[in-house]
Amino acid sequence: MRSSRLARKQRGQFYTPPEVARAMVRLCQSWNRGRLPDGVIVDPAGGEGVFLKAAHAAGIAGERLWGVDLDPAMRAAWRAGGLIKAGARLRIADGLRFRGPTGGAGLVIGNPPFGFSLDGQPIEAHFARRFIDLARPGGLVAVILPEGLLANARARSLRQDLAQHAEILAIIGLPADVFRREGANVRTAILIARRRTSTSAGESAAQDVLVASPDFPGAPDSLAAYLAAVCQAADPSTDGPGTGPWILAPGPGWADQRWDPGYWHPQLQAPLAGMRYPSRPLGAFIDAITYGPIVTRKNAQPEALNYPRGIPVIGQKQLLDLGLNLAGSERVRPGSVYDPARARVRRGDLLIPRSGAGSLGRNRLAVYEGSGPATVSCFVDRLRLKGIRSRYVAAFLKSRPGRLQLQRAANGAGTVNVNFAELRAIEIPLAPVDVQRRLARLVSRTQRNGTDAGEVIRETERLLSRTA
Repeated sequence: MRSSRLARKQRGQFYTPPEVARAMVRLCQSWNRGRLPDGVIVDPAGGEGVFLKAAHAAGIAGERLWGVDLDPAMRAAWRAGGLIKAGARLRIADGLRFRGPTGGAGLVIGNPPFGFSLDGQPIEAHFARRFIDLARPGGLVAVILPEGLLANARARSLRQDLAQHAEILAIIGLPADVFRREGANVRTAILIARRRTSTSAGESAAQDVLVASPDFPGAPDSLAAYLAAVCQAADPSTDGPGTGPWILAPGPGWADQRWDPGYWHPQLQAPLAGMRYPSRPLGAFIDAITYGPIVTRKNAQPEALNYPRGIPVIGQKQLLDLGLNLAGSERVRPGSVYDPARARVRRGDLLIPRSGAGSLGRNRLAVYEGSGPATVSCFVDRLRLKGIRSRYVAAFLKSRPGRLQLQRAANGAGTVNVNFAELRAIEIPLAPVDVQRRLARLVSRTQRNGTDAGEVIRETERLLSRTA
């Protein structure tokens, strides 16, 4: 059992719980006037056939069910599950290359493999496009995708391509542990879309997008109850979605947005509400931004590591709640590959971790207060600011409005991360100089004493709040 699960993991196969498949079928019924679309229903990454069985249980005749999978062992699962007896058209073939039904499918549904690359792209990106291509104009698509594809900046062109060819109807986040038994510790979401007709290709979303997450306020604890609530919200026979663990995200401009549910968390939608002062993007104050060197086997210099009287390297472990602790930091030879000039820090530089639930996820950061030389690792961003006090910016980023913006920017799949563009977009209130000075002095004292940022957070929120 464990060996077969390991083999599936190596192929990127993570089998879908039946309650998730049933919910996806019900969601497709909701977006098609209460019934599944006419015509063929295709799963191009069929696995054991859980989606086709759910469609069959919903009243779809066997001959309308098409399933494809690369694994010959699936024949036995199809037979045991009753799909062959029901008359389903099932083939051992490559779901990315098999010839779909003439004219396209009324519904393309499934959970394609993910976690490895094909031709330089994630396998799930190929399947996301394939699901849209297999649908007929006006046909529905329901596919489970890792949130990295919905969140990461490098997948933005894919999302734009998908939105050009399909209207995005819903993004339904799944609990983090849905595929944990299968060995996948990654957040996933259900994408519901309708393939555009030739006359509407390229248009923006015509309606708002239903975005749901088990992390939103009001979400039931159990998977079944959560999925039932989302299906009820999507039911066209009800008077709108009502209230629950979902929001309606604006459809226009959706192609240029992040699609992961965490980005649309209700608490992250108006982080600057109640601020006393106008704001500007952090990018307006960035004079230089970089991170430390990425060292590979080809350019490694082992003799430059653990160097006596070397330059301290500021990594994520050196970042405290607010401040630095260089004790125990790696020491490297000055001027070595580990110490490029661009990564050197100066007094007053703002240091923010690039990734990691234990550092970026906990909103750790620092302003360099040292007088000696130091450099940053590849996991730490160094921001050199002008026109604003870096210690004031650090105070704001520790406060709730700043933390929520960082949280929204960093909300992604797998390892939490943030890129330069997302940092530049964070809005910073333009507090008067005396307020900036006051908070900057408090940050310096906190870092010097090595205490937590509680006092900084409280004072920042008090001074910047409109109600203060």
